[in-house]
Parts: sequence; structure tokens; C-alpha cells
Amino acid sequence: MKASFLPRATYGVQAVYEAGWPSPPGMFEPELGQRMMEEMFEQVTRADELGFDWISFSEHHYAPLLVPTPNPAIFAAAAIQRIRRARIALFGPILPLRNPIHVAEEIAMLDVLSGGRLLLLFLRGVPYELRAFSVNPDEARAMTQEATLLITRALTDPQPFSWEGKYYHYQTVSVWPGLIQRPHPPLYSTGNSFESATFAASQGHGLALSYAPLSYIAQVIPHYRAEAAKHGWEPREDQIIFRGNLIATDTDEEAQQLAAQLAALPHLKRQQNPPSPSSSDGERNASPVAPVLIASAQFCGGPQTLVSQMKALHDLGVGVVDLVIPTGLMSQTQVLHSLELFAREVLPRIHDFGGE
Repeated sequence: MKASFLPRATYGVQAVYEAGWPSPPGMFEPELGQRMMEEMFEQVTRADELGFDWISFSEHHYAPLLVPTPNPAIFAAAAIQRIRRARIALFGPILPLRNPIHVAEEIAMLDVLSGGRLLLLFLRGVPYELRAFSVNPDEARAMTQEATLLITRALTDPQPFSWEGKYYHYQTVSVWPGLIQRPHPPLYSTGNSFESATFAASQGHGLALSYAPLSYIAQVIPHYRAEAAKHGWEPREDQIIFRGNLIATDTDEEAQQLAAQLAALPHLKRQQNPPSPSSSDGERNASPVAPVLIASAQFCGGPQTLVSQMKALHDLGVGVVDLVIPTGLMSQTQVLHSLELFAREVLPRIHDFGGE
């Protein structure tokens, strides 16, 4: 089993979190904003030195509530200069908000800058951010899937081509620079609904799950594997990813205290309502959709407890955990201690799962 780490930092002004989403721009203080970015770079550097397999980057808008990176490619490009060995997991271009050709060009640049260490996950986005950019949430899945196909072709077609789809129309597509990884970097698609997992399997993509309970994971992974078999392929272990919150402390008691604080954070509680089958995915009377449990600590405890929790995921078929240390819960000193504790006591043991 592999471990990935998503850097994030606390902005430092409680009123910003109390204001919720969107955060008023007038509340931004330059010194605090710069310090937040510096802390994230410090986390990136330390995680790479400690032996994390991947460093991941994600996209959110209008607030520092989750990650303060509206363009994860920019932050990843800066971080690449500090990441010497870990792979670069760009888990977050939100495709309905972006020009897919620009995304393809950014991907190509990052693959070259990283020396061929890039991994990709394309996201559909959450309803409130889609509406803020005047995107109909009911069309977001179809837009994401068409953009994914367009980007894949833009990265692999050796000749210029035109594209006439339902949502995207380009007379000429010809992406430079080219890629180091051929035919393209490893691709992942979300698995937070059965329909999305079916699409991932049909395209030969890895599966990415986030903040979901074990009961859902136990259903969707067999579905994804069965769909992949229909298309004549079998996913590798590292093609199934789970992102969750990490509270790593010296004792279980200390971790449980922090988990209770996490559950009480109002800006996270507002974002964890499970989507209904008739909401943004347009999945009326459809198969299961994963509840989103952002205000929960999916990995919580001392080292032995964390190993057991990750073994339970591995037994369900998860091959990579993408770890997020919750914003507003720990100081930078505590975050770095958690990374070091995890790397020393947990990482070597999960690397041995499955005889890796």
C-alpha cells in the first residue's frame, strides 16, 4: 500500500472560517496568506523527505476552507522544485470550470517539469462552486467525461485535430510541449458514484474515492473491478485510491479529542451533507452515491490503530491512501509531528501490505 499527502494550512483568522463560503476578499491579509503558502511548501518538502510515495494537489475556489489553491497546477509547478523523489498527483483540475485545452497544456508542462512523475485525477466539482461559475450541476458529469476524452486525445494524438462535441468545440487542437510519459500520465476518475466508477472502468482509469464510509467502498470497488473485467483489463492495486482525513498522534486518546473538535468545525459540517440521488449528478433513482464525510476523521489514532484502519481499507482493495490533515485543527508544529510519526511508525508497515 502506498501513501500520498495533500498539503494544506490554516489561514489563521477564525472570522474567515465563521464567514463560510464564499469568504469575503476583504478579509484576506497578505502576510497571513504568504505564511499559509510557506507552511504548505514546508509540508511538501518534509513529506517528500520522509518517504511519502505521492504528494497530491487539489482545487477549490473562493475560500481557504479546504485548500487555498484555485489552480493546483500553479502550486504543483512551484512545489516540483522542492519534491525530489515523490510522484506529483494532480488530483483536482475541476473540468467543467476550465478550458480543457489549457488543462492539457498544463498537464504536459507539469509532466516535463517533474521528469515524468505526474499522475492525474479529473474532477467534476461540487454544486456550489459549479453554480458560482455559472455551470449547471446537472450537466457537470457529462461535461467532465467529454472533457476527459478530449484531454486524453489532446495528449496522445500525434497530429492536430478538430473537436466537435456537445459541450466543447475546437477547430484546431495541437498541444505543446509533448509528454515524457507515453501515451500519457496515469489517469484516475472519481468513484463517488457507481456511474462514475463505470466510466472509470470503461476508460481504463484508476478509481479515486474520498471521505466515504467503508460500507460504500465495499460495494463500489467490486462494481468497478467487474466493469473493468468487461472491458478486458484488471486494475492494479495502486489504481484504487482513497482520500481521507488523518489525525495521527502518539495516543488514541489524544486523537479522539482532536476528532471531536474536527466534527464540531462549522465550515466542514456545512459541506458534508450526503448528495441525494436526484441532486447534482442527475442520478434519479440511480445506484448508490457515496456520502461525503468531510468532518469525520477516517484515519484517527496512534500508530497501531492507524495501521489497523488502513489494513481494513487495503482488505477492501484500496492500494493508495491520500491523507489530509484537517485545517484549523493543528498548528504547523503538530502537522509536521504527525507527518514524522506516520512516516516512522505507520508508513513502513503499510508498504508491506500485499507483499509490496
